[in-house]
Amino acid sequence: MQGNGSDLMHGLPLQSVNSSDDNQYHEPMRLQVVVHAPCAVIQSIIEKRPILKTLFFNNWEILVAIDPADNKPYRLIEKENGKKSAHFEELKIDSGND
Repeated sequence: MQGNGSDLMHGLPLQSVNSSDDNQYHEPMRLQVVVHAPCAVIQSIIEKRPILKTLFFNNWEILVAIDPADNKPYRLIEKENGKKSAHFEELKIDSGND
């Protein structure tokens, strides 16, 4: 089954419950996870567990790491290098003081 008359399908994070083609019942939301741990440790855990790759790389969840080495935030992104792998990039935060 598919569409707004049944359950949402796994792997389709952009699918939402619509009242019509143009109107949604609600704004789609994603869980944002913040972890205070070294990026390299988080990356190695994600690489070993396919379910985590599915959740993060299919945009079901957003992962931000606060690396204790520099206390900066890093967002998990998918890196294409022949295979899907986890990679972190520094998350720029707008302080609003500009």
